[in-house]
Amino acid sequence: MLHRMPLSSLTKGRQGFVGAGWLGGLLLLGLGAGCSETPPDQNIAQPLSYRHDAQPLLDRYCNSCHTAGGIGPFALQDYASVQRYAPLIKSAVESNRMPPWMPSDASLPLNYSRKMRPEDKDALLRWLAEGMAEGDPSVTARTDIPAAETVAPPRADLTLDFGQDYTPVTQRPDDYHCFVFDPKLTADTYMVAGTVVPGNRSIVHHALLFEIPETDAAAIQAKNVNNQGYTCYGGPGTPGRPVTLLGWVPGGVPMRTPAGTALRLHKGSLLVMQLHYNTTVVKDGKDRTQAQIELTTTPPQHELYVMPLAQPKGLKLAAGDASARQDVSFPLSLITGLFGLPIGDYKMYSAAPHMHTLGKRVTVSVSGKLVVELPKWDFHWQQTYGLKDPLVLKSSDLMQLTCEYDNSAANQPVIDGVQQPPKDVAWGEGTADEMCLNYF
Repeated sequence: MLHRMPLSSLTKGRQGFVGAGWLGGLLLLGLGAGCSETPPDQNIAQPLSYRHDAQPLLDRYCNSCHTAGGIGPFALQDYASVQRYAPLIKSAVESNRMPPWMPSDASLPLNYSRKMRPEDKDALLRWLAEGMAEGDPSVTARTDIPAAETVAPPRADLTLDFGQDYTPVTQRPDDYHCFVFDPKLTADTYMVAGTVVPGNRSIVHHALLFEIPETDAAAIQAKNVNNQGYTCYGGPGTPGRPVTLLGWVPGGVPMRTPAGTALRLHKGSLLVMQLHYNTTVVKDGKDRTQAQIELTTTPPQHELYVMPLAQPKGLKLAAGDASARQDVSFPLSLITGLFGLPIGDYKMYSAAPHMHTLGKRVTVSVSGKLVVELPKWDFHWQQTYGLKDPLVLKSSDLMQLTCEYDNSAANQPVIDGVQQPPKDVAWGEGTADEMCLNYF
């Protein structure tokens, strides 16, 4: 997200960047340090237990998804379940596949990180290696684990509700369905917060909310046969530029715009909520997910804009190319000019890179300064990454995006048990197409 800032504000109130590193390793302190008769090199750390150590770690990092009825394929809310899935936990934590957090440490400091602190990772793996002692249930669990970042939920001025249950298509492991809502806006208004309330956490993998301009409303309603929505992949499939307003993934938090800013919702626009249903585990689930939005009619001090960066006609992935790549670079003045916005200085609050299933790495930069790096792209865990400190942009800054792909024979989809042969791939909305896109 961006907002324009006056030139005078560049000389005052500019924020620095907070250090991104965590203390590595686990600091083990012996009792009576400095006066023990036992030589320091013979001190042995106390054994860890499920009740005191592992359970609070699992609750903090894993159980927003791995709960009964959650999107995780199994629950980890009791000692017996953790014992049963211990090999999977060990493998996922060691490889950093879980908790799911794609940005590397080279990225600028980001809000709402799900990454496990190194000392917490070491403690959980040590507990697994030591034999997974349960410990005394009456012992108070450790309380030194930092809580997840939170944000005040929105006031529900507008609730988007499909009005009935939806049954995902189960003939494929993933169903992407777009639901259409008409907020009947008779005048421009402003969105300051929003959240998604999943109806069935066992199958709702992620949700995205788009604003569709009035000029594209008829095209979207043509897809919305009998008000049942339509299948969509990658985006809502509009002729023009949809605006991404809100995203949700398991473990995510509500969105609230920075103080003094808001997103404009335009008169006559539609809202489309795309839901990704994962039906691999649950084959007979139904869902009725809602979105809640907090609105104001008061124009903000600074208006937020969602700026796309892409070059669709330049995306060409040759069949069999395991190292395909696209580099996209435009000056900020050109991007804002395409949207009829004034040339000047802006602040950038977030980045949301997007590719499809052949993607393997993506970076977002500004004039050579790395903002976000996702070294191991995973289509199923994409999200918007908010900067802890907004980045000041000048009109001459280059907004840069690099997407890397694997279009080799080994990385092709399997359909009906048969791995498909590689083919040339270009930009498109379909499963077999690709994208190289970032929303600032």
